[in-house]
Amino acid sequence: MSGLAGDPGTEMTLRFEIFPSDLDAVVDFYTRVLRFSVSKDQRDEPSAYVSMQRGAVRVGAGPGRMTTSDRPWLRRSGKLTERHNLASGVQRPHPG
Repeated sequence: MSGLAGDPGTEMTLRFEIFPSDLDAVVDFYTRVLRFSVSKDQRDEPSAYVSMQRGAVRVGAGPGRMTTSDRPWLRRSGKLTERHNLASGVQRPHPG
């Protein structure tokens, strides 16, 4: 039964990104309360971004005011990118 959850040979990892309105507060919370370490800190750059890690969990964080011009990976050539609203389960087109 290799590859199943709980199998000692299966290592799980998690990576996600968040885009809060207060990047400094999020970094403080993740490092002080959740005990993550900062692996990359670009808060002083025009396209501010912070990478944090604890074990196999990695979190990327950029300011919530960013647009698709700040995050070109959100755009798709000639198509709208779908943004999923986790709270309501509704997908809506994201301009870009």
